[in-house]
Amino acid sequence: MMQGMDQLALEGEKCQEKTKHITQAVEKLKRKQDADSGLSLSEIKALDTSIEAVEDFHRNAGKRMRFDNKRLKALENSVSTIVQRNKDMLPRPWEFAENITFDEKTADKNLETSEDKTQLRYVPSRCPPVGKKSKEAETVLNILASQSFSQGSHYWEVEVKGRKNWTVGVVDKGWVKKGMNQALGQDKLSWALQMDAGSLVALHNDDITMVREAEIEVLGVFLDFSKGWLQFYNVHSGSVLHTFVARFKNSLYPAFSIEAEKGDVHQMRICALMPQNLSRDLDSRAGLLNDRRQSTDSGIGRCVNVPTEVAAANVSQSLEGIELSTQTHLPQPSNHSSGYSSTGL
Repeated sequence: MMQGMDQLALEGEKCQEKTKHITQAVEKLKRKQDADSGLSLSEIKALDTSIEAVEDFHRNAGKRMRFDNKRLKALENSVSTIVQRNKDMLPRPWEFAENITFDEKTADKNLETSEDKTQLRYVPSRCPPVGKKSKEAETVLNILASQSFSQGSHYWEVEVKGRKNWTVGVVDKGWVKKGMNQALGQDKLSWALQMDAGSLVALHNDDITMVREAEIEVLGVFLDFSKGWLQFYNVHSGSVLHTFVARFKNSLYPAFSIEAEKGDVHQMRICALMPQNLSRDLDSRAGLLNDRRQSTDSGIGRCVNVPTEVAAANVSQSLEGIELSTQTHLPQPSNHSSGYSSTGL
């Protein structure tokens, strides 16, 4: 009997021990669960914070985008306004267009003109006698236009695409009397824009002004005799390359010079801006304007409307310093492009 009681007491102790262990295990498991629950809650809160930050970013980004779109629209409107102002201020060349031609009687012996007197080329077979030639001798291959101007406004274009050595400008009647073997732009009686081995410069009275823009296919020349303006344009971009200001006293002749280029026959062409039989009388302009616009081979655009189709990239260059004239709607001389010269005879 006593032995049975002892056995029962022993088993009771073992049971209590197991219960204690189980209780400890449960407590441990509970503590672990509480810890895990807290960790998960912390992670969830952190995730919520991240989500809120992302949502805030998107909300702010949306506001900025709407604001930027408004700014962009305003900028587009401003650019459009500037371009339109530029169109209104720049010359309207069809009002002053001239179909000038080369005067073969003034041509250097190494130059040859086409039958219609609008194309010029260097003729190697007519080179001077063998001997060392100076740079000046090589470049003084001049020819004048048959036309001269002593009043009014005039505009003409010359195709120089792909050529690295050419000179285009105007000369005073007094320059002609001195003879044709003079380099253009080296005295007081001539004004010129010259491309020399890919570098563009403006020349007058031996003064040289570098012109930044050098990629030119068609060169536009605008002369206002009474105001003393001579402007050169890059026809395709509509930008003003250089402006001379002078007091013109005598008739001016468009002048040209080209130089032989290695491995090539150098050519220059005067663009036809209107039909040969079309009068430039401004009184008849209204009825003939459309015909003029459709009959040009101007590089500015087949409508002789280059300065009115100005690229937006050139707006800032073309507008700076320009003032509108109530009589001719022409730009005032400015140094907004690559060069500006003020001279007098």
